[in-house]
Amino acid sequence: MNYILNKTIAIVCYSRIDFLNKVFSAILQARNSKDYHLIIYCDAPKDEKIKHLTDNVIKYICDYNFHESFKSFKVNISEKNLGVWNSKLNAFEKSFQ
Repeated sequence: MNYILNKTIAIVCYSRIDFLNKVFSAILQARNSKDYHLIIYCDAPKDEKIKHLTDNVIKYICDYNFHESFKSFKVNISEKNLGVWNSKLNAFEKSFQ
């Protein structure tokens, strides 16, 4: 049997740009990052108080040029707040489609 292995990194993010920056830095230092597909899932803010933080995360992701570092790069931005558990479940389900 021949199996095609698609190596994918899925990241779920929300409002912590400092932590996201550390995750990206570590991934980019790993060997063979160009062999991986990167999918980023951003949850929507739960209220207006957090909106500026989630907007900063989305801007950071959109401004970064991941196309040069990975086999493919995709961002999914939720239109409504899913919460932690549902965001992870959504990322898991979509990553295996």
